[in-house]
Amino acid sequence: MPAVGDTLRLSDLEQGVDQINRLRRNQAEVQILPGQAPGGSVIALANQPGDRFRFSAGTDNYGSRATGTTRLRAGIDADNALGLQEAVSLSYIGTRDTNAAIVSAAVPFGYNTFSYTGSLSEYNSLIGDTALLYGRTFAHAFGWNRVIERDPGGRTAFDVTLTHRRSEREVNNLLFEPQSLSVLRVAVNGLRKFAVGNQGGYATWEAGLSRGMDALNASHDAPDITRDEAHSQFWKLDGNASTQLPLPAIGRAALAYRGQVSAQWSNVALFGSEQIFAGGMGSVRGFREGLISGDRGLTLRNEVVWGNVPVLAGVRIEPYVFLDGGQTQLVANQHWQYLAGTGMGVRLAANAGKHAFTSELLLGRALVQPAELGSKATVLLATMNYSF
Repeated sequence: MPAVGDTLRLSDLEQGVDQINRLRRNQAEVQILPGQAPGGSVIALANQPGDRFRFSAGTDNYGSRATGTTRLRAGIDADNALGLQEAVSLSYIGTRDTNAAIVSAAVPFGYNTFSYTGSLSEYNSLIGDTALLYGRTFAHAFGWNRVIERDPGGRTAFDVTLTHRRSEREVNNLLFEPQSLSVLRVAVNGLRKFAVGNQGGYATWEAGLSRGMDALNASHDAPDITRDEAHSQFWKLDGNASTQLPLPAIGRAALAYRGQVSAQWSNVALFGSEQIFAGGMGSVRGFREGLISGDRGLTLRNEVVWGNVPVLAGVRIEPYVFLDGGQTQLVANQHWQYLAGTGMGVRLAANAGKHAFTSELLLGRALVQPAELGSKATVLLATMNYSF
């Protein structure tokens, strides 16, 4: 925020309010009032912060068949516990044969935000009828975000992220060689807000470049490694964009289009953690889980939502229909695989004081998938979340 005596710039004021409102407990609003000195102004900041700690729990059936479809989640968020406007969270997610614990923290400083995320995950999986595969992954990610330009219509930012990931696997207690990756990613991203008629819309974009490094005890590629073998040292390009646009109303129904595209490209084979996946609620809907992956690929999500459904018994309702698609390619075989799915869903949200409930129900159908996956299926997916 601008200090006493500083020249007042609206971009500085907007950035300060954004940093305050990064914490979910805050709903800060600002007014610029006339000052007593000629040419002076007084910044009046109003905020009624909520609870410092927030707890959440939830369940869904987004898991894989191999390790259990039912997932359980729990988490705790702490806002400004140290007085640095920091956000800290600790969460757990697990299925029948998987566990994951994640801790994250973010601290703002002017136009900068510094962050850290650490995670530990593990899984069990049967190989045939006689072998048990156990895997465990430790990951650390350090991030720096710098807003380099902003105005009332949006902002542009620069991102740097350093990630180190160590994966261990064993079969029937026989330990394999651990695999470690150190990846530096730089990216530029932006947000623009605009009006279509008398309604608002927005668009976001991001372009990134990743480099797999040989630092921080990362695994080293053999001197004679071929393009077809998974690389620890690599270059990768990635990008994504999203938008929301108002559509012509049908009667009293206010409709909007939401779209999202994600893509990546690499000239060498990558380990699974660096590949792009298609399938599941997070990418191509209409499928229970990620079914295809590749070193290169693209996913596209499209949905039309009905945004002004009357509130029913305090529950906000958002129905939607979707049509998603994706394609991936492995460098090793140069073969493109395709997925497409369609369906409908509904999102629900309700608040009662400090208590909040959200849910989503989706009915999807596979339209296109590789022949080796068998017949096309219909899926019913659901999630429920409660926080207080």
